[in-house]
Amino acid sequence: MSSFHEMPLNENLIRTLMEEYKFTSPTAVQEKVCAPFLAGENILVQSETGSGKTFAYLLPLDTMINREKRELQAIVLSPSHELAVQITHVNEDLCKKSSLEIKTQCLIGEANINKQIERLKEKPQIIAGTPGRILDLFKKRKLNGQTVRTIVLDEADELLDNTNCQNVLDILKSVRRDTQICAFSASVSESSKKMLQELKVDIATIALSGETYLNGDITHYYLVTEQRAKADTLRSLIHALSGEKILVFTQNGRNIELVADKLRYHKINARALHSALAKEERKEALEGFRKGTVQVLIASDLAARGLDIADVGYVMNLDFPRSALEYVHRAGRTGRMGKKGACVSLVTSEEVAPLRIYKRDFDLKLSEIHLYGGKIYPGPAKGAKKMQPKVKTAPKSTKKVKK
Repeated sequence: MSSFHEMPLNENLIRTLMEEYKFTSPTAVQEKVCAPFLAGENILVQSETGSGKTFAYLLPLDTMINREKRELQAIVLSPSHELAVQITHVNEDLCKKSSLEIKTQCLIGEANINKQIERLKEKPQIIAGTPGRILDLFKKRKLNGQTVRTIVLDEADELLDNTNCQNVLDILKSVRRDTQICAFSASVSESSKKMLQELKVDIATIALSGETYLNGDITHYYLVTEQRAKADTLRSLIHALSGEKILVFTQNGRNIELVADKLRYHKINARALHSALAKEERKEALEGFRKGTVQVLIASDLAARGLDIADVGYVMNLDFPRSALEYVHRAGRTGRMGKKGACVSLVTSEEVAPLRIYKRDFDLKLSEIHLYGGKIYPGPAKGAKKMQPKVKTAPKSTKKVKK
């Protein structure tokens, strides 16, 4: 199947994809998911970051929604506020441009619950939100689970971790036993897979079963520095990559704010994104980064999980990723939908060894770089040949590692 016209989708959606979004053909995951999703099958979809998973479920979901019924028919769960808002906006735009009368409502914590309850009176067919708030509304009897036909778990591995798992399970108890479950993620742990199989014994795994895929459009670098010098090294890297849109990962909220403050002091337009910020502050930071008025976004792992932001040239790991899967999800914020990207890890000498384990496990082409005189060079600090700041051509193949 090489054309949207060969997929059993609503014709208005196909027209919008080709004429409005200028998509010429479906991605592999979109092609493989469409038929079983529309057939009502329970599926676990594992596909690399940036492969088009959001449209892989929104297109069949919008096709199967009964537009004549103003009742809740589908729930899309996500682990973060920002991802839930993104999903809502994407589907609202898709339905508007396709002239489909499908109402999508976003339900997330920290937003005014009374206003959300009032808006629910407009009878959305789809809700996208975080497990905590959606469960609250089920408990308040403001949502009717008996009309829900499909539940999508976006970033399923995060939703089924210790933090979110019980809320997700309680939501599933609030809907009919025959409700379709469609889980999507770039990586799925064995425990999450086992849990899904216990919930739905007939769940089928699509595409990349049992493997973690790393996008071949991303090149990988590391730079050795001292822990106390990481913030200054980051600043020098950003100056060397003048004008590039850069997403920086670090693990705690306080450090995120300190790094953002230091960068702004040195005239770099940087903003912080983490869960401790107020909803409006997170929205402002994310919108600024999307539009390009913010060059550098300093983010926690959860805040940036699953976000699709166009033209992110570089991902930088200021803190070393705590697991191989975390590295995959961080790196996957760049090199999306066929574009090239790069991931740069700032590591201490003690962190080089575990980084090389990732190199082995993922069969990475991992290159060391260093800074000298405000320029980036290949190799350790004694290297002399300048490395072009622009992203190099990535290998065409997609790397994978057996669990």
